[in-house]
Amino acid sequence: MLDSLLAESARYWGAYQQLPLMTQWAVTLLIVAGIIVHVFTYGERVVHDSPSLFTNAGIFLTFLGIAEGLYDFNAQSRSRKSAQDDKWNFCLTAGTL
Repeated sequence: MLDSLLAESARYWGAYQQLPLMTQWAVTLLIVAGIIVHVFTYGERVVHDSPSLFTNAGIFLTFLGIAEGLYDFNAQSRSRKSAQDDKWNFCLTAGTL
């Protein structure tokens, strides 16, 4: 049983290491915050306020990840016409018939 638990944790650790650095930072921050909130300050107020705090943190980190991903995006470097565009145009035209 311990061997299977270690193998499973190694699989998760490998997946974690493949994440981008900002995602690793965000996941670690949320896990540490969750542990701190649960261990040190658990009470009625935490039960009431934690869902909204963690939801807001998740939304903020989502938009931060989107902003990081689009930081170096250059729309001018894409060609205007591609085979994928032709396929989508065909699908959209066929769908309207």
